[in-house]
Amino acid sequence: MTNLLIRAADGPLPRRVLSWACPYCGERLALTWDQQQAMALVARGVSSRGIARRLGLGVASPNETAADELVARALDNLGAASRSQGIDIAHRVMLLPAPVRPRFLNRDLSEDEREIARRLVLGHSVTETAGLLGLTRGKIVYVLGQLGTELGIPEGPGRTVMTIHRLHGARLLPDGHPCRCRATSDGAVGRWVRGTACPTCRVRPVLATAERTVLGLLATGMTDQEVGQHYNTSRTGGTRRVRKTLWALGAATRVQAVDIGCRTRLLTPSADPRDARELVKPQDLDVMRELVRGYTLADLAEHGGPSHRALKSQMTRFYARLGAGAAPSSPGLVVHLLHSLGVLPRTHPCECALPALAAA
Repeated sequence: MTNLLIRAADGPLPRRVLSWACPYCGERLALTWDQQQAMALVARGVSSRGIARRLGLGVASPNETAADELVARALDNLGAASRSQGIDIAHRVMLLPAPVRPRFLNRDLSEDEREIARRLVLGHSVTETAGLLGLTRGKIVYVLGQLGTELGIPEGPGRTVMTIHRLHGARLLPDGHPCRCRATSDGAVGRWVRGTACPTCRVRPVLATAERTVLGLLATGMTDQEVGQHYNTSRTGGTRRVRKTLWALGAATRVQAVDIGCRTRLLTPSADPRDARELVKPQDLDVMRELVRGYTLADLAEHGGPSHRALKSQMTRFYARLGAGAAPSSPGLVVHLLHSLGVLPRTHPCECALPALAAA
């Protein structure tokens, strides 16, 4: 089965790559397109600076910090503790292609090589692996170096990660999905929060706790400037935090981000004390259903609907009826309110995955 390219929450742009389903818990892993490209470069031993340059991270010069953050986000989405483990998981669930023209070994792995590789793909560092196996760190480095030479891997800082990838290409590591712990685990811990799994594609969105806080601020109708003030920073700082939150959810707009948060229980819609359902007209709800899919009013106008000005006037009146005002951030507040009123479905809106899954 090949990779399935789906649209996050049935949005307008391809944003995620979907993995195989875990045979134990049924969940799927997902990476954004940039994350998958970054992991593919990591598997080839490309440095952070090289990743930034090839993916266009940075304006004047490659931004190595942005590249490291991109890889770190990918590892967190994969539930990996190290790059070696991340490459192993990504390869097993077909989020990474096989190495191009891999060099095969003419022998089986020795017992030491097999145990070293097993510890590395479990997330242990070289130093931790040495302690667990009762070997010196120099011995581990020597064994990996000899194995890398046989697999045709050039010397460099990414040689260990490349070795794990080449071992998969040489079919010397098992292909089973190594996430038995996901069957009982509650997902990421500490500074990472997982939402509930999508009933269609079984992907669970992952947010940092800070990003979840920003998502909550968007649900209250805060603007970028108000988000920045909340964190004692500028409007630009607020915009940066909002963009990171949208990017983490694979959302195209703030409206879609709040909708995804409500549907996956990263946000809890509060019980609204007002009986406001009679204020929601069918034509307004039809527009909101398209907005939560990631489209803008301009997009809807381009697809043969009413003009952009007419749609904007209609939704401004709708927001005012619900007491949300006419600020640019009002739609996020309205989506949260509509979920509180129960007029938007709580199921994850990724119908786009259905044809692909059926074909697979």
